[in-house]
Amino acid sequence: MFKTHFSGRNEIWGALLPNVPREIGPAPRNASYLSWRVQNQIISLMGEAIQKQILSDIYQCKYFSILADEMTDVSQTEQLTLSVRFIKDTKVYE
Repeated sequence: MFKTHFSGRNEIWGALLPNVPREIGPAPRNASYLSWRVQNQIISLMGEAIQKQILSDIYQCKYFSILADEMTDVSQTEQLTLSVRFIKDTKVYE
């Protein structure tokens, strides 16, 4: 069988996104989720879950910092990077 990055989805989805099957709809047991639309939807759901967790952690912190950096690449496309650093349980996260 053709193997992709999404072939191991069952191992990680359960921990990270327990609601993925509900979001993408019912599917037969042999569903492979290899369609680009489904993969983009899954990536979007994972991004939302990670963002919610990071925001939840930041809201619980007393101190945090935000770093913004902008640059223009060779094709004249502007790129903006945001980084957040915070302390949680005496451990620094970035």
